[in-house]
Amino acid sequence: MLRLLFAHGARANVDGKASGFTTPLIEAANSGNVDAVGVLLDHGADVNGKGAFYDTAMAAAIDHADIVQLLIERGAAVNAASVMGETPLMKATSSLNVEAVRLLLGHGADVNAQDGIGRTALMIGVDRYPYNELLNQRTWPAQSGSAASLHSADNNLAMRAERTLAIIRLLVEHGADPGIIDRNGQSAAGSARFLPTQVRDALQHNSTR
Repeated sequence: MLRLLFAHGARANVDGKASGFTTPLIEAANSGNVDAVGVLLDHGADVNGKGAFYDTAMAAAIDHADIVQLLIERGAAVNAASVMGETPLMKATSSLNVEAVRLLLGHGADVNAQDGIGRTALMIGVDRYPYNELLNQRTWPAQSGSAASLHSADNNLAMRAERTLAIIRLLVEHGADPGIIDRNGQSAAGSARFLPTQVRDALQHNSTR
């Protein structure tokens, strides 16, 4: 369909900010449609074009590692920050997308970039560790619900914890500094003080403060 539209004069580029919404590339990236992203890029879509809701296609694609890879290959800026200073690496960390984090780090993402309030990707990763949920699960076992649903919830929580820890380790391996302070005087190292040993140990590899 896209190819047909282009054959009849459709434009790949729309000023997302001027339109108050988005661009075709951002929409395709957000929906996870890697084929549409490829077609749009082949027809001249600006890989770093900005929209209103998602700052770039990279930000919109952060849940889809295959599209992140394609955008990187086509020249997307891996450190393009939002108006709040949030980078694709921060977004990938928040989304717990291990593969997207790995791709961004492997292509030059600034691991110690800080957003508008001074947070780094590592701070976000530490904050995403579901410690309280894990603690509540052990302290107050569920008293209702089917065995299957409870098992599924347990598995989902364990998977989130594993993904968060994997991302923290990746960030630290690539030079993330757990001692960086945000505007509230908080650091990843400080936030991790009461987290499980494996989280604190993961931060020790590159602790400088």
